Amino acid sequence: MPLCLAIAARFFGGLSGVRAVPSKSQALARHLFTGVARAHASCTASTGRAYAMPTSASAPTSAPSTAAASASSAAADPPADHSQADPRTLFLDADQTSRYAAHRPHYPPQLYDLLYTHAFPGRHPTPGPPFPDLAVADVATGSGQALGPMPEHFGRCVALDVSPAQLQELPAPLRARVAVQLGDAHATGLAAGSLDLVTVGQALHWFRFDEFYRECRRILKPTGALAAFTYGFGRLCGFPGAQALYGQLHSGTLGPYWAEGRKIVEAEYVGIEPGPEHFGQVVRLRAAMPSDISLDELAGYISSWSAYRAYLRANPGQPDPLQAFRAQCEAGLRQQAEAGAAGAGAGGGEGQGQGAGQGAAVPQLRLERDAVLLLALRPVPLE
Repeated sequence: MPLCLAIAARFFGGLSGVRAVPSKSQALARHLFTGVARAHASCTASTGRAYAMPTSASAPTSAPSTAAASASSAAADPPADHSQADPRTLFLDADQTSRYAAHRPHYPPQLYDLLYTHAFPGRHPTPGPPFPDLAVADVATGSGQALGPMPEHFGRCVALDVSPAQLQELPAPLRARVAVQLGDAHATGLAAGSLDLVTVGQALHWFRFDEFYRECRRILKPTGALAAFTYGFGRLCGFPGAQALYGQLHSGTLGPYWAEGRKIVEAEYVGIEPGPEHFGQVVRLRAAMPSDISLDELAGYISSWSAYRAYLRANPGQPDPLQAFRAQCEAGLRQQAEAGAAGAGAGGGEGQGQGAGQGAAVPQLRLERDAVLLLALRPVPLE
């Protein structure tokens, strides 16, 4: 889902008629990052299985690596307290919105299987979808990455976003299968008790949590569920040193330019779970989400990052860090291809020297990461 200007503006009080985030909520958001690592470590996150949620957050997340910190200091000085930047400034241009739609990943089918199994235990895996009598709304849908198979699986599927521009990014075939609705996550305009499932992909960290959880309780049926998807940077493979370069870029050079919400993503939403006053049960699920990508695709994905855009705006006279990263990756991939061709040639036999004579094939990059699902069940009725 795009973490777009319009979403953040409305959610954080930027549009006319919407109040600003209360100071209490700001304090809560800052408090979320106190001691998250210990709480996160307490979770036994085996792939595809639910595990108990911690009751509270604990110790702070670890600092960036020494190499990343060095890269950060070598970069141009960012504005003071850039991590506290107003989220309304994160997505300012249409080009970034289009890049988000083009390059952000979609969630794996296994994640929806896990979701259905835990949210509708009497309906999945047997007999399984479709569920013609069930209704789902994807909140902050953006360009629809989190919709996945749901438009075909549910009798009614609502794609809701606060931004008309973001809703325009929905592909036409997808738009034809959903009910497109303009709405705020905290006041959706959907009928009370009308939904069996509410989903949010890569956007929960921008919401005012208590208000959103209350809205979910209002619009969900007593047997309904809230599912929030997220994913981190992942680990880059493809040539020796690939991950070091990738980590240096996202947590070193660009590290100071991420808004605070990014910390919630990297903590995999530990610390922002709805409490028992909102939902009777919360579980955490995960599914592998690897992707084989070209360097062009990786560069496109990075170009959609809010921190990358913030860096360019803050340092108009500085070299583009994405271009430098790309050049380093090209060199690494070329060396990897040449080493592979040399090894094949040394093996002798048919095809010996083919790599040297015709040019070595460029290895494919691979981004390994997990999709994490925060699933809240048994919504508490509003008084």
